[in-house]
Amino acid sequence: MVPTHVDDGLRMLITDACDHARVRPVVWEGLEALAGHDPSLLLAILPHGQRQIPQEVAQLLARSFRDLPLVLLCQETLVSSSISLHNGRVTLLGQPLTVEKVGGRIRTALAGRPALRNTDSWSRDGSTGSEVRVRELRGREWWVGAMARNGARRDGEDAEKFPSICKLGRHGFVGLLPLGAEGVSSATLHQASEALVSALPSDRGLAAVSETVGAQVAGVWYSPANQRWSFYCPDPALDFWLISPFRLPELWRVGGAGKGDGAPGWRHLNAASGDLLLICSAGGEGREALAQDVKEGALVRAAEGGGPALLDHLESRVALDPAPFAALIADLR
Repeated sequence: MVPTHVDDGLRMLITDACDHARVRPVVWEGLEALAGHDPSLLLAILPHGQRQIPQEVAQLLARSFRDLPLVLLCQETLVSSSISLHNGRVTLLGQPLTVEKVGGRIRTALAGRPALRNTDSWSRDGSTGSEVRVRELRGREWWVGAMARNGARRDGEDAEKFPSICKLGRHGFVGLLPLGAEGVSSATLHQASEALVSALPSDRGLAAVSETVGAQVAGVWYSPANQRWSFYCPDPALDFWLISPFRLPELWRVGGAGKGDGAPGWRHLNAASGDLLLICSAGGEGREALAQDVKEGALVRAAEGGGPALLDHLESRVALDPAPFAALIADLR
């Protein structure tokens, strides 16, 4: 649902962003015009210099749509690319505004809401007969996307290529990505997740994960309480990247942990709004395509639109490649 009093250029950008996010925009021209509609998100404009939600928007949320998330398109630059308020219900998006950036934030705000598109879906590439699975989840400060192409599965095969994402409530989330073309058994991933959850997120829990999976899995834990990333990267050559326009360099390969850096195999880094993490397990043409994107800057440009835009970019890059491919993307708002 979008407001009616916006200029033509911004209206076109919003419309294109909704198409990009695979949602249908409804122009807001008063409550009467909304009869028969069940909106899933309200998108509004925050004029230059204002520091409060516009009164008509606040009244609409308070009286008619108490659970509706709100995305405010700010007409000035913010200290961060986006800011999350009111327990994640309100997202402020600063200049510059692009179709990919607005569309990506719409998707992060709606991930997991049942009224929207299926966020745990399968798509099929008819030319290869292989399947790509895509999943999106969100928390108050974060969005996580996962995708994998398992390739042909054999009867009785228990290998899993799809990343495991475990939501930990106030403790954030943990993502585990199986490495190697053969994948990792579902039982091993389940055991690692159970070891972490039973110990609660701590160095003891992280140590239990690394002891369980060894070099078969890469992983990440984001802790909102500590505003901290914890990276598990058993292979320094792995495509394990941290991307942020507010860091130098803006594209940084995460290496293995040094001795004495907490739990074995893990390293820690302060987290910040605008951080985008990418872990990829690929071979053949997929690995070559990713290396080319890194070299030519295409990976950073795709990441400017946020996690969903990067997920779409990777999915399109491997659409015609039948080789196994898996990726885990985490985006902090």
